[in-house]
Amino acid sequence: MKQRNAMIAVWAALLIAVGSALALAVQDAGTPAEDDPFFVPESELKPGESRRVPVSPDAVEVRLFVEGLPFRETPHVQALMDRTDGLPLTSADRAILDRSLIRHRLLPSEQHATPACYDPHHVFRYFNAKGEQVGKLEVCYCCRQVRVYSDDPRRARGEVFDFDFEGAAAMLKAMNVPTDINCSGHA
Repeated sequence: MKQRNAMIAVWAALLIAVGSALALAVQDAGTPAEDDPFFVPESELKPGESRRVPVSPDAVEVRLFVEGLPFRETPHVQALMDRTDGLPLTSADRAILDRSLIRHRLLPSEQHATPACYDPHHVFRYFNAKGEQVGKLEVCYCCRQVRVYSDDPRRARGEVFDFDFEGAAAMLKAMNVPTDINCSGHA
């Protein structure tokens, strides 16, 4: 019995020592370091407030890549999908696209919405002067959702990116790019 109590005491002391060492070694979980790749800052937007933001303002070129299942589409859309270099956007197209992305702070009632499908067929890739990709905007017209990949997405906790689908659709129509790729009846 004494041996068992001694072992329990040893294990308890060991656990306390390990816990104390971890507590001293780890930063306060409530204040993550800003260089932490998973750090998400608090939003300066009020709930329900929105602000337009460009994806990668320093990019010198934006190209549209059309993706999807080509065997289900017209020859024109198949040809768009086959363009491995994408379609370059004009400065006017870029201005429309830059006005289309909106950072939005969710209201409490909006915080549990999820996209229906998210299968983007319009991917805008942003390139710097060296030709390196510095940002990406994926647009799904089927479920009307977007995702932004950028070094500086300027999105904080409780925020989502919204998108002016109609404004961008007019630009795509002028480029002869349909919005209902692989989701007929949904766009």
